[in-house]
Amino acid sequence: MIVGAAFSGKSVVTEVLQNGMGLLHGYENFTKVAQLKLNPKSITSDQLYGKLDPNTKSWTDGVVAILMRKCAE
Repeated sequence: MIVGAAFSGKSVVTEVLQNGMGLLHGYENFTKVAQLKLNPKSITSDQLYGKLDPNTKSWTDGVVAILMRKCAE
């Protein structure tokens, strides 16, 4: 996670790191990198993290859980 002031170059830093690691693919155990961006303010907390339905006791995954599972594949 990168945090900083607006227009401080956060996106550029992550893109340079992503491209650099991609260029080093095959050397010293570097792998290609995929970048996923998420705006947590655009959805509710339940949609972001997931929630437990009190009636059925079933869990519904949120966006973060789904993205993390997809990245681990």
